[in-house]
Amino acid sequence: MNNKHIFIIIVLNLVLYAFSYSLNIERHVINIDYVLIFFLLIIADKFFPIKNRIFSLLYLFSLFVLIIIDMLSLVIQVFPFLYLEDFFYLMIFSLHGPRNYRNWFLTITILTIIILLVFSKIEYQKCELKNKVLAIFVFMLIGNSQSLIFIADQVSKYKKIEDEYYLNDNKQYDYLSKDIVSSTSSKSEKILFIINESWGSTYKEEIQKSILNPIYMNKDDYENISDGSFKFSGSTVSGELRELCQKQAVVMNITKIKDEEFNNCLPLKLRQQGYETYAMHGTNGDLYDRKRWYNLAGFTHILFKGSLERARNCQTFLGKCDYDLFESAVNILANNDKVFLYWLTLNTHSPYDDHLFIDGFNCEYFDIRGNSEACLNLKQQYQFFYRLSEYTKDDRMKGVEIYVVGDHAPPIISLKDDRNTFKDLQVGWLKFKIKGE
Repeated sequence: MNNKHIFIIIVLNLVLYAFSYSLNIERHVINIDYVLIFFLLIIADKFFPIKNRIFSLLYLFSLFVLIIIDMLSLVIQVFPFLYLEDFFYLMIFSLHGPRNYRNWFLTITILTIIILLVFSKIEYQKCELKNKVLAIFVFMLIGNSQSLIFIADQVSKYKKIEDEYYLNDNKQYDYLSKDIVSSTSSKSEKILFIINESWGSTYKEEIQKSILNPIYMNKDDYENISDGSFKFSGSTVSGELRELCQKQAVVMNITKIKDEEFNNCLPLKLRQQGYETYAMHGTNGDLYDRKRWYNLAGFTHILFKGSLERARNCQTFLGKCDYDLFESAVNILANNDKVFLYWLTLNTHSPYDDHLFIDGFNCEYFDIRGNSEACLNLKQQYQFFYRLSEYTKDDRMKGVEIYVVGDHAPPIISLKDDRNTFKDLQVGWLKFKIKGE
């Protein structure tokens, strides 16, 4: 291990540590994996002599794997529910994701290539093993293994998988749809159930009140209005399955879930009770296999981006603007006597940089930085509830029972922006019924 090699390993660790520090993500200053893999290859060379070129290729490949694991061990701190196979599954849809996500993916790819090119220029000299030991022990004393951290996290997650099933009964979390599930006769004839992307719960109660203020300004027009929050950890599709099927998804690759596991979902039960069942989402139905499982869950009518042509385009997942989809939702409710409409919103998805038609939330008033992710999320959420409040005054909405619940807490890539704003692993909820004639 020559001086150039040691220097580059230190620089690589410092770059990744600086990145993690800027986002307030935990990582040891030195990841000893980069040293140990070199050490293991040297030992292997003692027993099975390796040609210099093959040795270099093996080392570069090992470095590539370790860099990916190092970065994934940081990502799982922001998205703690991710499995290793989820990363590969989500990469398929990376080109359809938010622009910032695509830019980050490209940046990480370029950075990895540069690192590997730099290491490939180093001439590897097979010196005596005893000359490496001191450097390795020094690294071990001040560092830790990111690979072990990542492996331990993944092992603990896979223990949750029960037999061959990837969709288990929800025994851990609360869910807003329980009132609909448990009720057999008192349900409203018209139900609008909205899963609001990335709607969390704030530490300061006045912030949450401000977000919901447009709704509560018309509270005399409602029956039984209430709101609150409950704990949940998972992805968007996990939040959907929590509410629609009262299930917990173990993985995000829904193609693994068998058809029969959707047999007892709420839309199917409501359809059997005479409801017309609709599902609406502003982007395409390929992501999370929604084209398949929405139908299996009991939705007769499914509206994705291609069926919502009148709505304007927004940049989140190259989908439609939620601001415009309210009109489609209200028309569905008005044109059916007995209907369950499920709507998964889109534009409040991280990185919360989509177009604002209504800019009504004052971040500075609540001591939230104006350009922070927390502020952008709250502005998008205010716009959503403001738009909803406008339609609650529409005569076509009389008698409609409305449920709104977050799928998961808002993921904040820079965790420093989250520290004093959102409660950890909490989603918000709201329910009320608009008075009839």
